[in-house]
Amino acid sequence: MSFFAWLFGWLRQTPPEPVLGEHDAYERCHGDRVGDVRVMPVPPSQPRLLPRLSGDHLRRCFQERLDGRRAAHP
Repeated sequence: MSFFAWLFGWLRQTPPEPVLGEHDAYERCHGDRVGDVRVMPVPPSQPRLLPRLSGDHLRRCFQERLDGRRAAHP
């Protein structure tokens, strides 16, 4: 009986997958490069203008946010 188990086990084995190189793996995942997609440069972003706030004003705003959190989660 063990011979038949070995035989059927041997017949069920799948052949090992071939080892792909980097180029073949990229082609398999992404396919060929198509010409209908164009890469456009992104225009530079505008600089952010931050308001001039005093340190004391920032500290008070932060303290108000902390107090609001404490009131929301007793």
